[in-house]
Amino acid sequence: TVSSRWAECHPEKFECGGYPTRILFHTNAEASPWFQLDLEASVAFSQVEIVNRQDMALPLAVPLVVEVSDDARSWRQVARRGEVFESWTATFPQTTARYVRLRVERFSTLHLESVRVHP
Repeated sequence: TVSSRWAECHPEKFECGGYPTRILFHTNAEASPWFQLDLEASVAFSQVEIVNRQDMALPLAVPLVVEVSDDARSWRQVARRGEVFESWTATFPQTTARYVRLRVERFSTLHLESVRVHP
């Protein structure tokens, strides 16, 4: 789930909104755009691997926070990245949650190539 959708993205076809790119999604420009994963059950994990958009606009994804929730309403922050990155493995003490959300803490757009949750 995303906070908004600028265009349909098809990473398997390497395109989004008719442009060649490897991104998974693209939000509109907005306050605190986010991408949310539903793991479909409470899962224990301690890492989230994030690959930023590689073809352009790396700074748009910072500052990026990793938040977790059991109900998709109450969120707790487990990691934060303030520096520009190509890829980042957010590591934190093991937590159990059903939802993982990546959120930019400012007005921006958010577009990432991949997100993986690891035990």
